[in-house]
Amino acid sequence: MMIALLKTSLTGLLFAVAATLSTAYAHEFWLEPSKSRASVDEEIPITIAVGQNFVGDTIPYIPDSAVRFDVYGPGGKTEDASAGFAADPGGIVRPAGRPGLYIVAYQNKGNRITIDAPTFNTYLETEGLDHILDHRRANGLMDQPGQEFYTRFPKTWVLAGDNIDAGRWAAAPSNLTFEMVPVSNPFVLRSGDLLTLQVLYAGKPMPGILVSTFVKGHPERVQAVRSGPDGRATVSIDRKGRWLFAAVHAIAAEDRATVDWESFWTSLTLDVPAR
Repeated sequence: MMIALLKTSLTGLLFAVAATLSTAYAHEFWLEPSKSRASVDEEIPITIAVGQNFVGDTIPYIPDSAVRFDVYGPGGKTEDASAGFAADPGGIVRPAGRPGLYIVAYQNKGNRITIDAPTFNTYLETEGLDHILDHRRANGLMDQPGQEFYTRFPKTWVLAGDNIDAGRWAAAPSNLTFEMVPVSNPFVLRSGDLLTLQVLYAGKPMPGILVSTFVKGHPERVQAVRSGPDGRATVSIDRKGRWLFAAVHAIAAEDRATVDWESFWTSLTLDVPAR
């Protein structure tokens, strides 16, 4: 009886998580540390979140839905970020006395989805996926639903102790299929500064990507800037607080049955103190 109840509960949990991911498709997906600057002796929970404009729901960590959930610690050491099955917050960073930068990177297994035509067209416009909109217009598909397979690649940082080498590690790619990397030390940023991010797809600079920015506690998207020929996008850090940078890239889904497009979503969170 106990085993049967456990299986039923597990099935219900997995279904609920899948439903949350599907309904939140056209929203941001991010990792959020309880604090981004910590001492070397404390453990820092990492929340997996989905929503819009930095407001949404947390998601428990389910191993079957993830490809990776890693922490890259000082010297490039890789550890498991998961806090345990169905944990919420889903991850944890354990400096264990080691000062330095801890990069947390996540990738889900991806999901197929069908979106009604008006919602799909609005999503394409909002996320700057003009090439798909142009294709739909040119082929008389604007009234057809969107068939898509999407994968998420969020990451965040925790800086343990006062480590002068953190900026160098922050500017290094995390080997995610789609990601954003700062070109200079983000930990010296203050309100009023500029931040340049390089958008990478398969390790190469990606031009023409719309980078959207959000600040926690503010109800609307703050900025939307396209990456240039070198994949770089510069945003104005015009206020203090917790920032979320998000971007989407999509290609024709030639290798996947039953879908037309394959999309890749990335995000990065960063805390900016007052000047």
